[in-house]
This record gives sequence, C-alpha cells and structure tokens, in this order.
Amino acid sequence: MKMAFIAGPFYGDGDSAVISKNIEVAEQVAIELANRRVEFFCPHTHTGSIAKKTLANEDFFRQLCRSILIRVADCLVLLPGWEESYGTQREIKLANTLGIPIFYLRTVDDAEILDEIAEFAHSAE
Repeated sequence: MKMAFIAGPFYGDGDSAVISKNIEVAEQVAIELANRRVEFFCPHTHTGSIAKKTLANEDFFRQLCRSILIRVADCLVLLPGWEESYGTQREIKLANTLGIPIFYLRTVDDAEILDEIAEFAHSAE
C-alpha cells in the first residue's frame, strides 16, 4: 500500500489555540484516511503533543517531516488552508521535485478527493 503524507498549517502564528485547531483539522483528515484503510503519516498528530515538551525547535520538526516525506511518502495530502503555510509550501516544492502526486482537500471531509486518495493508495505500485 502507498503512504499518504498529510500536510497543512501547523504552527500558524504560534498561538496555542491556532496550533490546537490545526492539529484538530489534521486529525480529522487522518481519521478519514484511516476509515478508508489508507496508511498515512500526519506530522500534526505525530509531533503535536511532544513539540511543546521538548527542547527541539520548529526547524527540527520541519526537517523531521522533510526526511519522512523523502523516505516514505507516496503522495502528499494538503489540508484546507495550505496556502497560508510556509512549511507546506516547502513540502509542495519538495513533492513536485520528487514527482510525488499531490491531492488538494477542499474540506476535511471532501469525500471525492478522499476516495481518490484511497484509490491511489490501494492501487498496485
């Protein structure tokens, strides 16, 4: 099965309420993908709870995500609001350089695009 990398706003302006909302949105998409049996990596849910408990800075977590995108991802799934995210812009450029397909969600429950991602993820490599 192919692996989806969920990308979208995370830190925003750094306000904890904004970060929590961004994590919540990403988690909703992760749930939608899991319900479709799509393997995924979601930086928001993977690092969200530890980012504020560690001495590592935002750059460390961006590099971590970059490494995972390069090594593991077969497609990039963009959360609504991706246009506002500097980190996501960089992930899009990297995905384009690597030839990784990109799926643009209009909403967190965009069934049409989520089903396309599932079809892609379950297709033979």
